[in-house]
Amino acid sequence: MENRVRKNQLKIYLSDQEKQIFENKLAMSKLKSMSFFIRKCVLEKEIFVVDMTPIMKIQQLLSNQANNINQIAKKININGVIYKNDINYIKQLNENLSEEISKIQSLIIKKIYK
Repeated sequence: MENRVRKNQLKIYLSDQEKQIFENKLAMSKLKSMSFFIRKCVLEKEIFVVDMTPIMKIQQLLSNQANNINQIAKKININGVIYKNDINYIKQLNENLSEEISKIQSLIIKKIYK
């Protein structure tokens, strides 16, 4: 045991459901041992930390846009008329939303190719 390369042992606790998931993934991997599987997962896999702030901003923009569209639709149903300002407002909201989506795509691409 003195010549052993890996001298540190880890012990973890899993729920029954987590253990089942772990065992399923281990079986799917067809790796020779549980230790090898865990080392492979820990040492070879990228860890990504995702800032959800941009996604939350898009959700807020979508919610605002849906509310505004509903208000405009209500006006149209009452008056039978749609105003150019309302159309321009929706277009502006769509542009804002598209810009936010583009920002998120750029962030993801930078993370992937970093």
